[in-house]
Amino acid sequence: MMNAYTAVPDSTIVEKVSIHGRRHLSTTQIVESLGIKQNSSLPKDWPDQSIENLLDAYRSDGYFEARVDSVRSDQSENGRIRLDVWLTEGPVARTGDIRIRVDGNESRELREILDMDPGSPFIESRLQSGMSRILSHLADRGRPLASVAVQSVYPAPDGSGIDADLDVTAGPQVTIGGLNTSGNTLTRKRVILRETRLKPGQVFRTRNIEAATANLRRLGFFKDVRDPELRFHGAVSLYTSDAA
Repeated sequence: MMNAYTAVPDSTIVEKVSIHGRRHLSTTQIVESLGIKQNSSLPKDWPDQSIENLLDAYRSDGYFEARVDSVRSDQSENGRIRLDVWLTEGPVARTGDIRIRVDGNESRELREILDMDPGSPFIESRLQSGMSRILSHLADRGRPLASVAVQSVYPAPDGSGIDADLDVTAGPQVTIGGLNTSGNTLTRKRVILRETRLKPGQVFRTRNIEAATANLRRLGFFKDVRDPELRFHGAVSLYTSDAA
């Protein structure tokens, strides 16, 4: 939170920006987050929105205690200003206890897939990547309609890090109800379906769908092979077009 700053008109041209107290982010990253460009006017809603954008950048990297202490502007002889920004980054937050519940039941398996060990930096991008891995894991086990959401994020009671609760809805297990093809006129449908190695009644697995696409592309019969589409009634639609 900013404690003090010198108010200046938005139309004022910035000649130079100096950052004091930075360690984690570079001066370039901080200036970009603030939305400041040298030899340009100050961004709209300066300084409140600019500072909030900067703090968002710090929070994304796990620096939840970062703050801007003050901002000072000095006018040069040519009418432009020089900005000085003092900030305190604070410590990086550490990962505490992350609980993952699947349809109400805690899952150690998905906790391992999330791959955020206790004591490691609590970084938003790592959390998002872990959530994507969970969805990929479930999709490869017949649950392509699964969803995962962050229920809550809060400081650990003992102050050791950041705790979080994630809720996973696995969704129904999906099986392949049918296989459809489109876009092709020369190659027989049964040949295309045979080469996919997919069969109605199989559990939907991402790896099998990806392999089916790769098999068709390897044949060299087609000018275009698109990624298959899953219909809600369980059919997998495959698009291929004739070779040029």
